[in-house]
Amino acid sequence: MAVALAPVSWSAPGPPAALVAGGSDGFFDSAFDGVWVGTIELKGTAGRRSYPLLLNIDVSSDGARGYALVPDGFSGAPGAMAFRSVAQGLVKGRKIDLTVTLVQGSTRLLLRAKSGRLRGKATFSTSGIGKGRVELRPLDPQAPLQQVWVGEVSAGRRTGRAQATPVALALVQQGALTGAGFVGDAFGTLRGVTAIGGRVTGTLATDAGDFALDLLLQDTRLQGRIDGAGLGGETTLYAGGLVQGPPVLKKTRAPPLPAGKFGTVTLQGRNLTAGFLVHVNHAGAYAETPRVLSSRKATVAVFVPADLPAGTQLALRLVAPAGSPIDASRPLTVAPPTAVSYNEDILPVFAGTCAQLGCHATPPLDDPVYGGQEPAGGLALDPNVAYGNVVNRPSTEVPSLDRVEPGDPEHSYLYLKITGAPGIVGDRMPQGGPFLSDAVIALFERWIREGALPN
Repeated sequence: MAVALAPVSWSAPGPPAALVAGGSDGFFDSAFDGVWVGTIELKGTAGRRSYPLLLNIDVSSDGARGYALVPDGFSGAPGAMAFRSVAQGLVKGRKIDLTVTLVQGSTRLLLRAKSGRLRGKATFSTSGIGKGRVELRPLDPQAPLQQVWVGEVSAGRRTGRAQATPVALALVQQGALTGAGFVGDAFGTLRGVTAIGGRVTGTLATDAGDFALDLLLQDTRLQGRIDGAGLGGETTLYAGGLVQGPPVLKKTRAPPLPAGKFGTVTLQGRNLTAGFLVHVNHAGAYAETPRVLSSRKATVAVFVPADLPAGTQLALRLVAPAGSPIDASRPLTVAPPTAVSYNEDILPVFAGTCAQLGCHATPPLDDPVYGGQEPAGGLALDPNVAYGNVVNRPSTEVPSLDRVEPGDPEHSYLYLKITGAPGIVGDRMPQGGPFLSDAVIALFERWIREGALPN
């Protein structure tokens, strides 16, 4: 298996020069930031098969986050392309380690910045898929066709009956246009592809036969025909898989954001679907992966470093898999630090990360898998009991230490467990990762130091 990736170019208007990989304008300050496209090539019993891949990545001082546009499956027919979250992203110097959760298992990308490229390997947790090489090329703002294009062929030539066959093509500009993709369950590489005046012609040579491509670039769509191997018809392929088109940001709403904490920003616009990220123009500030509520509304948690003075203005930039990046019209204002709130800052972490079935949630008695079992370690972190179960309560693993000792995080066993400190019994929590970010761990430390109040 081999992987070849290259950064996305936007079609119109072109992105600012600072968005070239490795550039810096306060938003993009890492060689890994941005949208990257290419293929994953697997070698199996059916021969070599190339699957399109798109990554949208944002790196901050607290690691990396983002999305991958990948097929639903990596054996046989790939099914639909879908966005999957980066479950864990670690950065060390010129290396980045990304784990992407798939429908079945996960894939891990280990990349290194070297000689103006990102190179490394990809591995899959599912047995039988194996590993391969990864190569990413710098962004070329003058290559609007360089993208992952996703859609369907709308008719079958052999039977004459309408059908919907999935199509995905990864186009990469390396002097000439190259790449790979699939039509249904037929996989192959592009040959003899030319692009003149936005018209793309050439052949997708697959294991099921050749497909002739005749497509025309129209904004963020490729429209035309795909014919071959008993299949043919009209098609519309969408840049970055965004059928509705690139996002449109109309308004951002947020109160002043306290330094040293997360604050919620509401985004309003159109086409706000999975796949986009929000960048912040300060090295210590960053935005978590957005939560899409509808195509017109999303929210995003923005972390503000504790050392930012009150009154500091922070700008936001929305970066999607297709279309030009969008700068928010109104900046965010930093407010003075406030005390850490158990209900607003700590309890949501318990609820979203720890209080899960099979972990620290109390299962219903009739649950077919966990019914009748105690939470892990006898510690229930359900919202109605979590505070009373951790504050001034001895831990079961090290009874000489309370789970939370108000005012003393260094002698609070819960804090030691989430940091993986020496002397803990068993694994660091959350077990197996991904672990809590440095920013979230800092909130726990402050909450305990401030007295671990039920505020």
